[in-house]
Amino acid sequence: MNKELKEKIDEVVKSLYKNGAKHEETDRLTKEMFAIPATPEEKHEAGQYLREAMHNRKREDVDSQDVLDESSDTGIFHQ
Repeated sequence: MNKELKEKIDEVVKSLYKNGAKHEETDRLTKEMFAIPATPEEKHEAGQYLREAMHNRKREDVDSQDVLDESSDTGIFHQ
């Protein structure tokens, strides 16, 4: 996975922890994150990394699948 995408995913997870899923900053970062992957392989790898990062988070009230569902009309990170 490219460095830019990994860093953007990390930013999204930090914003989720700080602000929650339904926050303007989280939404902006998530849209930027979804714009980066170019290939199906990158999308799959990014989805896996996001799931792992969300799983390791400290907020139990934010569900990673809900974030993916709400943020992606195209479902690009879904398996």
